[in-house]
Amino acid sequence: RLHDRHIDGVLAMAWDDATIDILRGLKNVPVVTLNRMDVPEFSAVATDHYGSGKMAVEAFYAKGHRRMALLCEERDHWGARQRAKAFLDRTGSLGLAVDEQFIAYTDHQPMYGQLRRLMSLGPTGIFVTEENLGIEAIYILNEVLKVRVPQDISIFGMELSQVSQYLCPPLTTIMQPLEELCTVAFDVLMKQIVEGTREPVQVMLDNQLI
Repeated sequence: RLHDRHIDGVLAMAWDDATIDILRGLKNVPVVTLNRMDVPEFSAVATDHYGSGKMAVEAFYAKGHRRMALLCEERDHWGARQRAKAFLDRTGSLGLAVDEQFIAYTDHQPMYGQLRRLMSLGPTGIFVTEENLGIEAIYILNEVLKVRVPQDISIFGMELSQVSQYLCPPLTTIMQPLEELCTVAFDVLMKQIVEGTREPVQVMLDNQLI
């Protein structure tokens, strides 16, 4: 439908390459991607996913954890790749015996199998990088695998502290400033529309540990 409408610009939450190829086909229409910075011809506004992965490892380490795991949703998403790279980089720099087997992806499938595999490696903490995954992980650990949270294992979440604070127990969360993300992306797009500029702009926003 993008080709059937007279549009001035696009804000794109576009994860798959097929959608990106469609957006590339638009002529003289500025595009701003959200939480994706690997399409150099488009402007982008994202939160610091690499920093979030590093922040989670450091927070776990400060609490005495030396064996930690990472659970993501989409293997090929820019943010997931950033978090996984930071996880490996920071655990490596801390001298921890953690490698790629401690990273799992659900790829939109039920997480039970991946979570059970991670638990077989004996982690004391898991960084679960989407809010809905964190809620599901706590349920599976407590009710199915009979692993108590937080007595037996610690969980970090990511995205919305407004949800995490009401879980039992409350879930430590790396919060993305989603409202700021949308506002800044809209402002970047409007500036390009009004001024007629097409030079790509990249804006990175900090996340916060809650």
